[in-house]
Amino acid sequence: MLPWEATLTLADKIDTNKSEVDTQVQALQATVNSQQTLLDEQQRIKDEEQAKKETLEKQTAEQNIADEKESACEAAKNECIVKINKQKSIIDSAESYIEQRKKDTKSRKELLAKCGEGSMCSGYEDAIKTHEKLMEDKKDELNDEEDKLSKLENETCKDYKLAC
Repeated sequence: MLPWEATLTLADKIDTNKSEVDTQVQALQATVNSQQTLLDEQQRIKDEEQAKKETLEKQTAEQNIADEKESACEAAKNECIVKINKQKSIIDSAESYIEQRKKDTKSRKELLAKCGEGSMCSGYEDAIKTHEKLMEDKKDELNDEEDKLSKLENETCKDYKLAC
């Protein structure tokens, strides 16, 4: 074979090899592109799942905060109700005491009117004065307790209403 024929044969082989290499490179590039597309899709799915997870965690945290606030409000409300009821009970007791003292005073005055004069009658007068003094003291106490109730309703328990 002549040298120029060998060069042509070699050139044909190089062209053939180059063509095969180009085909293989294109196939590898297609495989790389396909793999990159798959990786991008996996990352997109992973990002979506992470976003959903974060959204759910945020919603759960917000719900927990709302539940805690509601629970705290309910506790504050119940505490106010208990305090108000206790204060009303104290007031009712004071009013009942005053009513009983009024009855006792009226009874003593009736006995005194029937009694006339004497050492026994002075005991009724003393009892009347004592009952009237006790009644006045209890009325002052009642006013204080009513002020406390008003303060509870208008100040202390107002806080929970504003917060809730």
